Amino acid sequence: MSATSYSAFFTGLPAAGQQLSEVRARDIPLATLYALTIAGFTLAGLLPTWFGLDSRAITVPYRAFVLSLAGLIIARWVLMRRPPVLNSFFVWIAFAWLLILLRMLYDFNFQPMPLTLGPAEYLVIAAGVCIAPMIAVFERPSDVTLRIAWTLATIGCAIGLAGVVALVMREGLIGVWTQRLSTDVLNPISLGHVGATLCLLSLAMPVELRARTLLRRSLQIGLRVLLVVMGMAVLLGTGSRGSMVALALAVGTLIVVRPGDHSLVPAILRSIAMMVVLVPIGVAAFLVFESVEALPSLARLAEFDDASSLHRIRLLTGAISQFAKNPFLGDALVVRTERDYPHNPLVESLMALGLPGFIVVSGVVFGALRAAVNVLMFQPQAAWLALVALQYIVAAMFSGSLYLSDSFWVFCVAVVTVANRPQLTRALPILDRP
Repeated sequence: MSATSYSAFFTGLPAAGQQLSEVRARDIPLATLYALTIAGFTLAGLLPTWFGLDSRAITVPYRAFVLSLAGLIIARWVLMRRPPVLNSFFVWIAFAWLLILLRMLYDFNFQPMPLTLGPAEYLVIAAGVCIAPMIAVFERPSDVTLRIAWTLATIGCAIGLAGVVALVMREGLIGVWTQRLSTDVLNPISLGHVGATLCLLSLAMPVELRARTLLRRSLQIGLRVLLVVMGMAVLLGTGSRGSMVALALAVGTLIVVRPGDHSLVPAILRSIAMMVVLVPIGVAAFLVFESVEALPSLARLAEFDDASSLHRIRLLTGAISQFAKNPFLGDALVVRTERDYPHNPLVESLMALGLPGFIVVSGVVFGALRAAVNVLMFQPQAAWLALVALQYIVAAMFSGSLYLSDSFWVFCVAVVTVANRPQLTRALPILDRP
């Protein structure tokens, strides 16, 4: 692979024939924020275990850096006179967070209860992890920004997952948590999300970065298949059902949502081609993990009476019970019996915010899903972002939180912002045809 195609794939720069001058300094902060939301915490969480450090020595500075980066993007709106995209969706987001913050303030001051963290920590986490990055991605990205973000995210996911696999092999599976692929800092759910994301990023490589010659294209396809194998292997090793469902729905949407195909036959053929590639990879990964006694991934997926599943059921039933007691104003920030969030933003909105909050949060989710389909149909250069948004929205329904899930809020806003860009183009093929 020549230097030109190498840089086009690995650094997100335009493909041959386009000048490096297209990559401007103003594209880098927003692209970096996208990529960090996807892979940043995996990389930050890997370092403490790898070097034997206290986790907060890395994760706290990382969170501070993300907050600073979001603040830089917001500040330059004024300095560079580049106002963000503030449409009707901004009103839904603002109203949702107003209700969440009011619930926090009310619980902390008028109905105090034992919580896992202190009141100030909840507010700081919500502001730094979700609110600031979410506001920053209201800035409209250019196509160059999206290409840089895709490349940084792909490299970050690949390095992070390779590092996790190497760490687990080095430690003799000591870092495995509840017989699932994980480390002391990175739980199976977060790793499962990153594995699913790497698969989607590899499948939806921007068209502009495709190699043109047969040899380069073959090498590029081979590398993409390797990344899909890595992503699926880690995903299956984590045993994260929510991440698997999210990946399946995102891939299914990618297969079906194609302009110009008005019959069912092309979708069926694409489905068969996709399954020919993905099913053997999945079966092989299952067989490998089943041979490792400490990672019985297949056995776990076949059972729903493990401690994690039973805990989720208690959380959901507790949240619904609290909603039934206060259906209009909501009851509390967390499930009272478990002192934890219900791991589903819609159920959490019912419990914490009541019916008005549920309507608002549902409007946010519906608007983001609609925007993701719109982007898939008309903006192929941003197809990867639409798929990642779909993945994180679905994944949030299994493990997300209103005040902790940065990926949920960031990509809900990002995909709506991209969908409302004025330049809409007809979609080109996203996946390589067999």
